[in-house]
Order: sequence, then C-alpha cells, then structure tokens
Amino acid sequence: YSSFSISEEISFLSSEVVNFFSLSTSASNSIFENNSSDAIINTGNIDLVDNTDFIGNNLSNSGKIGRITNAEFNNSQIANNGNIDEISKTTFENNSVESIFNNAGKTINLVLGSTFKNNTSSAIKTPGTINEIADSIFTDNISNSDGAAVYIDSTGAVNKISDSLFINNISKTGKGGAVYNQGGELEIADTDFINNKSLETIIIYLDVVVCVLSGNFLQISRGLGKILDFS
Repeated sequence: YSSFSISEEISFLSSEVVNFFSLSTSASNSIFENNSSDAIINTGNIDLVDNTDFIGNNLSNSGKIGRITNAEFNNSQIANNGNIDEISKTTFENNSVESIFNNAGKTINLVLGSTFKNNTSSAIKTPGTINEIADSIFTDNISNSDGAAVYIDSTGAVNKISDSLFINNISKTGKGGAVYNQGGELEIADTDFINNKSLETIIIYLDVVVCVLSGNFLQISRGLGKILDFS
C-alpha cells in the first residue's frame, strides 16, 4: 500500500498501537487512550494528524510529519526523532515528561498557536532545532530542572519565539523559570513574561549564547552569554 488514512471517529484503547511504516498517511477525528507507551510509531510519512486526542500514550516520530493540528496531548508526549513541519492549535497538559522532545539533529519548523499547561517537566526540550515558536501560551508548568517552559540544550536551537505568553512557570531547583538557553542565537519578539520564577529568580537564562530581544522584559539573567540587541 502507498497510503493509509484514519478519518472516522475511532477510539484506540488499552493495547492498540498504530505503526506507520513507509506510508503516506493521515489520522483525524480519533482518540488514542491508555496504550502501553506509543500510540503511533511513525517511520514513514504522515501528512496530517488532525482533531485527534492522545491520552496516556505518545506519538513517536522517526520519519516525517507534515502537520499536527487541533490535537490534544494529555499525559502524552511527542517524541521527535525525525522532522515535523508544523504543530499548531494543539494543547499539551498534565505531562510528567517533556510535552515535546525534539532530539539532536532533528527539526521542528513551527510550533504555532499551541498551549502548554500544568506540565511537571520542561514543556519543550530541544537538543535539536525548532525554527520558531509563535502565538503560543505556556502557563503553570513546574519543573524540577532548568527551563520549566522551554529548555534549549547545548546541541539545540530555537531560532525565534514570537507573540507568545509565559505565565506562572516555575523552575523549582534550577535556572530559567520560563526559558533556559544553552544553544544558539535566540530571538524573542513581542512576548510577555508574567510571574515566572526559578530557584535563582531568573526568567530567561542564557548560557554562552547571543539573544536578540524586543518587547518588555522584567528580569533577564545573561549567564555567560550576551544581549546582541534589546529594544
């Protein structure tokens, strides 16, 4: 088969796992609930995941995904070991591991219009590259490590964060209540930071990197990095 589609309102419960191998596929109007680990394992090509809920199980990608939109990940993770063009209008909540984990050398082009709330680890952790996070909300995420909302590893990069809101995110034992950046140059534009906290009372932590900022920032720790422009 060259293509496969789930387009009806279907629930996958308990132990059912959908494996997409070298297929052009889509999944919509479905519920994946309480499967043992990964509800979808993709090693091929998924064009679209739309209006689909993941509850207590993960989406694992080592191929290519075009777009994930209007989805919900409740106690569920996107583990990306491939490439994803867009994650949009998607809610991530109640996750005890990273809501999105983007592995080293892998790329997510755009996270758009999504909400990350009530997670107890970094909402996004990226040893790989995320080109832009835009028009998204990070609220009430609490982590026992650095970067309660966004953690950028030394091998990773988030090129730009724009038009987003970080509110009430807490790093209980580390740095960067909102953003912790060990990676490459980061541009932050038109983004509000409200009541984010960490052990060291740092909202944005930069480690040996350059940051371009525009907007209103109450508190920034530069670490060993520097601000390239602040307007």
